[in-house]
Amino acid sequence: MNSRNSINYRYIEVIVLIAIVSVYGLATYQRNLIWKDDLTLWSDVVKKSPENARPYNNLGRAYLGSKAYLQAITYFEKALRLNPYFSYARYNLGIAYQGLQLYDKAITEYKKALYGTGQPYFADIHNNLGVCYFITGRTDMAIEEFRQAIRINPYFSDAHYNLGIAYKAKGSGTGRLNK
Repeated sequence: MNSRNSINYRYIEVIVLIAIVSVYGLATYQRNLIWKDDLTLWSDVVKKSPENARPYNNLGRAYLGSKAYLQAITYFEKALRLNPYFSYARYNLGIAYQGLQLYDKAITEYKKALYGTGQPYFADIHNNLGVCYFITGRTDMAIEEFRQAIRINPYFSDAHYNLGIAYKAKGSGTGRLNK
């Protein structure tokens, strides 16, 4: 009788183990559907954490990636309502405005990201500021921003290239890139 009970317990153990593995397998499958792309992932995180600024910023980044600038702006603004000092959301908002060719708005957000939130050493922001200044005809200001980006990161090839273009446009004759 003991051996029969031990066999029954073995079957029960196997059945319970199969049930547990099946439940976890189904949960993993359902979670993988959410991870299919950044939009579905961050939309789900926003639903689950509506008072956290970071998921809104990341959802905005997902929209930036598909050049859906207006949708991205909506989420960056939500992130900034939750945390006005969130420098990456400000930076990303600047990128979205720049993508829409709203250069003065982009400049405003980049400056806030740099100086209003304690991130003055972010080379990408200086480079993007330089691009906006250059496009809007403020070449001297663009040159200063490109130079600042290079001071922060001497290996930043985009800033070197942009600085060369700005010098050429200015006609300064110093097409060299000085460090």
